[in-house]
Amino acid sequence: LHDTAHYAPARDALRETARALAAPPADLLLARGRLERAAGDADSAAAVFARAAGLGSGTDASLARLELARTRLAAGAAGGDSAYIEAAAEDDSAVVAAYRADLAPIAPEADLVRFDSAQGAERAAFLKDFWTGRDQADLRRGGERVREHYRRLLYARRHFALTVFRRFYGGRDAYRSGSEELDDRGVIYVRHGEPASRLRPFVFGLMPNETWRYDRADGDLLFHFSAGYDDAGGGDLYDYRLVESVLDLHGAAGATVDQLLLSRQTLTPLYGRMLHWGPNGAARARARERGVGRASIEYGTATDTYELQYARRLTAYADLVAVGHRDGLPLSHFVFAIGPAETATAGADGGSTYPVRVRVVALDGAERAVAEADTTIEFRLDGPLSRGQYLIGRVELPVQAGRWVWRAAIEQGADAGVVLPRDTVRVAATGPALSLSDLALGVHAASARWLAAPADTVLLTPFDLFVEGSDLELYYEASGAAARASYRHEIAVFRVRGEPGRVDQRPVVTLAFEEPAAAEVIRAHRTLQLRRFKPGRYVVEVKVSGGDGRVEMRRRGFRVVKDNR
Repeated sequence: LHDTAHYAPARDALRETARALAAPPADLLLARGRLERAAGDADSAAAVFARAAGLGSGTDASLARLELARTRLAAGAAGGDSAYIEAAAEDDSAVVAAYRADLAPIAPEADLVRFDSAQGAERAAFLKDFWTGRDQADLRRGGERVREHYRRLLYARRHFALTVFRRFYGGRDAYRSGSEELDDRGVIYVRHGEPASRLRPFVFGLMPNETWRYDRADGDLLFHFSAGYDDAGGGDLYDYRLVESVLDLHGAAGATVDQLLLSRQTLTPLYGRMLHWGPNGAARARARERGVGRASIEYGTATDTYELQYARRLTAYADLVAVGHRDGLPLSHFVFAIGPAETATAGADGGSTYPVRVRVVALDGAERAVAEADTTIEFRLDGPLSRGQYLIGRVELPVQAGRWVWRAAIEQGADAGVVLPRDTVRVAATGPALSLSDLALGVHAASARWLAAPADTVLLTPFDLFVEGSDLELYYEASGAAARASYRHEIAVFRVRGEPGRVDQRPVVTLAFEEPAAAEVIRAHRTLQLRRFKPGRYVVEVKVSGGDGRVEMRRRGFRVVKDNR
């Protein structure tokens, strides 16, 4: 059924038919269960599918087990994900086709090829890996992503179903999904879920339209959907399609420009600039707005996400520093600081307790997790956190050598948190060749502490701003050294000028020395005295070389600021 208005009458008709039969056949029960679910009665649908699944073996019974799992997943019920994976091991062609149809709206072509080549238990294992990988990449608990996917599918089919049988495109349509089931709103909804903002304003002269905004740590997404038609192109009143800009909405040419732009100004300051700035500034804003729309479409129609959302946003700073090792594996330290805004204390006698949950994951180029951590740290203070104070902590993340993308989320209290923008980390190998770790910076007043070796404490700070006149501690490790062999260390600090940043060729400070390695791992501490640095941006560079001529180098940026206390 394309028209959702027919769901309830059709369901009622099948209910009457089923009651009139002493033993309704499985195909009738399947049809009724699907309509029960589509009409919003998940409990009745589950009961009908369970009845159909109990009728024996065969295609209909296998489909009934899948439909029961789909229903439980969409409702967020416990056990739905395990039943979904279990049913995937069946090789019935109709069941396999149904699984594939559910994956197709979000899965890349390479994953669909892998699905098609898998059989039986291999298929079930593939699906488990597929959804587990998405849970990890989105910092979710196991099973959350597959449940959300089926909730989205059900919602999209109920609210964004196509009621037309032919789609007419024009030159302003920025995307052609090829879907015969969902309009472009449904395509985006299945991939990214509920938007943070959804506007459906009435502007005289415009055909029906919507704009959605998704709040994302790596940059917000903005989608414009336009239905109807105008002199510039065809379309249909019941088919919402993506366009790059509000100026491409059907009817925009005949609408009042100020009303059109004012209708979207709560989404981004760009619309105020398009309206109020002079000719050159407004033109730049229009180009920027179109670029945002184009980039959002390119990203939004090729990816799927389930980013954590919080009612209250924490002020947090963080870094992932790859230095040290544990149990033979390179070690990274997720170092973070949380400011007092939006924090909440838990009950504690004679003080304040702040429980903080930290989730961090390292991902390869295919978005597969290579390491993850999910832990809660309790901070105990004498009193509430005040302005200028931070909760500073550290979480260890053992991860193999390589270059990884990492992302993290920090939560404090019931509904406060922040998802941090993606960043990269290069983890050095522990040998046998000479390799240099990240450069760890720290100050005594604002750092987490890590015991690199007995009686060897390292300061790790998430900040890159340091007050002039303070002492900045530098620590690094060189692995793969030969004990008692001599190694040369060269440390230099360079000034960075302009935007995006030009590093001076002549260093502000240099230090060079040679010393023998006490073991296979060289642990080096040095202090940078910032009273010698003017406020501004800098890069510290470390080079370590051995007798074979091999040179390892690392850099890290920081900023020196005035002490305004």
